[in-house]
Amino acid sequence: MIYSKWAMNTWNDWKNEKIKEWITSEWKQSEDKYWSNYDEYTLQTLDFEDQKQWYKWKERIYREGVEWKNWIAVRESRFVNSNWNTWSDWKKGKQLQFSEWTETFVDNWIKQKQWLVWNEERKNAADEQKLAEEQVAAPSQHATPVSVEEPAAEAMAA
Repeated sequence: MIYSKWAMNTWNDWKNEKIKEWITSEWKQSEDKYWSNYDEYTLQTLDFEDQKQWYKWKERIYREGVEWKNWIAVRESRFVNSNWNTWSDWKKGKQLQFSEWTETFVDNWIKQKQWLVWNEERKNAADEQKLAEEQVAAPSQHATPVSVEEPAAEAMAA
């Protein structure tokens, strides 16, 4: 998912930079500025040759847009989506492997009555933990008490 997001961001940055370069090219800006002035006026104010040129300009702009969208779609499907398809194929393969493993695991679990072994292991672990907690909580009964004699009592006895 992270790779896909990175790839899309990189692709979008590159694509936006290319369209910006195209739109801001000097000759294109000059031509668009010239013909877009007539966009605001009615075509009847232009002579017949200029009207033809204006229509050609409009058609070319439309074709450029269509061509750009097609070009982008081809590249996007070839580079960006191909990586996504690789990821999807890998994921499908792993899901199939996991499903097979799960099925085998459950079959063995049932055939070998593995839940009985698991329950016994769990009970033993709980008993061991309880015993360990009791030993920590209770003072040791096996230790011999140490008697401390007072030095003054020894001196009096002597």
